[in-house]
Amino acid sequence: MAILKSLPPNQRTDIEIDFATLPDPFMVRADKGFSITPRAGLVEYADIPITLGGEIDGTVYDDTTGLAAAYVDVELVNAKGEVVSTTKSEPDGYFLFNEIHPGHYFVRAAATNKKVVGLSLAEFKFSSQGEIYTDVELAVRKPRKSVGYIAEVQQFSHLKLLKMYWKLLKKRFYGNASEVFYVQDPHSKRFQLAAGYFEKESDAQTRCDVLYTQNIQCEVKKVEVEL
Repeated sequence: MAILKSLPPNQRTDIEIDFATLPDPFMVRADKGFSITPRAGLVEYADIPITLGGEIDGTVYDDTTGLAAAYVDVELVNAKGEVVSTTKSEPDGYFLFNEIHPGHYFVRAAATNKKVVGLSLAEFKFSSQGEIYTDVELAVRKPRKSVGYIAEVQQFSHLKLLKMYWKLLKKRFYGNASEVFYVQDPHSKRFQLAAGYFEKESDAQTRCDVLYTQNIQCEVKKVEVEL
């Protein structure tokens, strides 16, 4: 138990822990922290939960050469798909996440990396015991350009218009909605709503033929994408 005295009245004050005074260096706060506003004659009580934080370390490597991949952005993602922490791999590919709260997590190379794409996804589970995972390997490679075809439904000057159109079109779209996506033309900067990506032009035309029967306009367009 700790008693805090002589706090400045009527001023919002953050309550923090001096972690150097805890008996275990892996201990972390289990809550998100809080603050109070002291008032004369009022006594406030608060419990601060403590748990053991977990740790993950490993190496990012190039799947093509087998060499360490330096300065790659790595993300720690919770079960909801939210990025809770980011780090960058060292020159030797090493990365580290610590003070991880209990829960399910994934470690991946961030999609924001422009020079590499992630090939692997590592999953971890942490309890209040503060598990430590070491020597985790994350594979990446340089992006490769590929030429393919899309079944383009429509083009838009603004992304908001595209989303509004798709919301209306979806009501009478009988295909696989998960295959619908949009890309931005690098030259015109317009947004293209596509009902599928195909390696063969004939497959894209078949998709357009199906859309025609639903009174949905469609045109096969050749595109270059990074994979």
